[in-house]
Amino acid sequence: MKDYTVVDRRKCSFLILSKAIPLAYAPYIGAEAVSLYLLYASLADQGNAVIEPEDVKEFLSIDDDSLEKCNQVLEEYGLIKLE
Repeated sequence: MKDYTVVDRRKCSFLILSKAIPLAYAPYIGAEAVSLYLLYASLADQGNAVIEPEDVKEFLSIDDDSLEKCNQVLEEYGLIKLE
């Protein structure tokens, strides 16, 4: 599995998170996907970051299938873009 590069395409140097992410999206995307999104947003807020999938899985205590599913659902809902 390849490393993930998290790139912040926003034009601000700080993280502002809408309450809609954990409150409105969670029932549809699940708590694991919300946690992954928050991790990505936190990393992106620090500039461009590279993180290995193994580290993501260990940090969130999820397996390969869960990570893949979370990434897919986050992209389907337009919260991230996988390239």
